[in-house]
Amino acid sequence: MVTSADGVVVIAAQCIFRGDGWTGDLETSNLHDEDWRSEAAQSLARLRALNPQRVFLSHDSELAFPPS
Repeated sequence: MVTSADGVVVIAAQCIFRGDGWTGDLETSNLHDEDWRSEAAQSLARLRALNPQRVFLSHDSELAFPPS
């Protein structure tokens, strides 16, 4: 997490692979595997609670996305 003049920016590595999982249901294809679903959901909840202005995911082809 980085705090900038525009607000909080999250840089995340293993919570989910693609940004489309930020607001939607956790699909197995967006996780390491099904066994990680609970941990991923908990990580996402903590990251969402930061109310970030931008999110960078290490496995996403998009460099950044604004959360919805």
